[in-house]
Amino acid sequence: PGALLAASESPLALVWQARFGGTAGFLSLVAVFAALNGVLAQIVMASRVLFGLGARSPAFALFHKAHPRLGTPLLATALVGGCVIGAAVALPVATLAEATAAILLAVFTFVNLALIRLKRADPAAQPRFEVPLAVPVAGLVLSAAALAITIGDAL
Repeated sequence: PGALLAASESPLALVWQARFGGTAGFLSLVAVFAALNGVLAQIVMASRVLFGLGARSPAFALFHKAHPRLGTPLLATALVGGCVIGAAVALPVATLAEATAAILLAVFTFVNLALIRLKRADPAAQPRFEVPLAVPVAGLVLSAAALAITIGDAL
């Protein structure tokens, strides 16, 4: 019943127990693997961003070095991985989740802003990926609004 779900601190576990019986320990295992997958995706994404910045900016050039055989940006991955491990050890989980959400929203905001700048800089260039200008504008507005809300809630 809806009232029972609303009163529960773990409604998904309650549904699992009602349907399959026993404990919902399996859901905890799924949550751990999902969280680890998310962390790994963040590390890969952030290290690739640093690698790409290294190709365009002298200030980040030391990050534009990849392993000769694997193609992995080792220094960028080590730095991001170290920051993630340090934050995981030093910060409470709720603070870490809020910071991660804010960082992702900031990245989305900057990516949309960069796409707008690229489209406006040379509209005649042959793009590899073409999208109407309204798409990155909408992405910029929505990402910036969500970032502002996230930061406002944190303060």
